Amino acid sequence: MIFLWVQPYIIASRDCLLRCAVNDQVMIVDDHPVMRMAVWLLLRNTGFDVVAQTGSGADALTILETVHPDIAIIDLGIPGVDGLTLIEQIVAKKWPVKSIILTCESAEHLAKHCRHIGAYGFVNKQHDLGDLLSALRAVQGGGMYFPSETSALGETSRKEIEYQRIESLSVRELRVLQLLVQGMTNKEIAACMLLSNRVVSICKKSLIHKLEVDNLLALVDLAWRNKLI
Repeated sequence: MIFLWVQPYIIASRDCLLRCAVNDQVMIVDDHPVMRMAVWLLLRNTGFDVVAQTGSGADALTILETVHPDIAIIDLGIPGVDGLTLIEQIVAKKWPVKSIILTCESAEHLAKHCRHIGAYGFVNKQHDLGDLLSALRAVQGGGMYFPSETSALGETSRKEIEYQRIESLSVRELRVLQLLVQGMTNKEIAACMLLSNRVVSICKKSLIHKLEVDNLLALVDLAWRNKLI
């Protein structure tokens, strides 16, 4: 077992990176559908294979009786069987599944407790989804990924910049953003808002320009971090 207390955006080690395979199987356990979609998009675009996803800890245990993914991404606040209990069950049953916690909680003592009970990684939902990818790569390569005391440096300034960008959106653009990250198509958004497809397309281009993002995944990530959904 290799344990490395790595800072965000730093993969466990160069050797770990060299050993990483691109098709590790992953399970997503999160009761927020939009967050599951964002994580699924990230995994799909980076070579991981999502073999199961659920919003329930109890359902996750049922799935794990027959499906053993390499990595499980687990939200601590799932209903019923919570994330901590789920990890404890995975360890107790000796399933070959490595757990990464994805949570809104950022306390370092909580991260240490998760590591103590058997988690392999801890990622704050308020941070960029790039942190989750770094955690996945670290665990994929045989390491661990946990925040350091300095992981919050720069977070305030980034939030201020994002807030200013969001403030620049019109009411229409903000509504289009909210519908986009719910997974609606241009045609569905147009019907919902009584707009033409052309107007919706213009709004999407404006969103990408004003928010300085490149794709839908980045839009979902930004909207989630700033509680727009």
